Amino acid sequence: RLVRFLGRPQDPSPKSILNRLMGYSAPFDRHDWIVERVRPALFHEEIMGCKGLVKEEVRYVIDFYQGTGGMGCYLDVRPAVDGVQEIWDRIKKFR
Repeated sequence: RLVRFLGRPQDPSPKSILNRLMGYSAPFDRHDWIVERVRPALFHEEIMGCKGLVKEEVRYVIDFYQGTGGMGCYLDVRPAVDGVQEIWDRIKKFR
């Protein structure tokens, strides 16, 4: 469920800065979306009293790029790296 979003066209994301340094075009817009996700409670959360499902808010970064030949656009959507857990989630993705 979308909780809120913020347009940030003047704030390049770290990934878009890195891509720009490698010669790719810059995005023409950026949004940060905060989404409420529901996930199963982890073992240590159940010990602390959380039973069943846990709600959490996750921030996503969305960079908007111009499509090929000037037609349409494409999106680079990813969870924001706001802490250690998000870094760990990214590492697990590439295992």
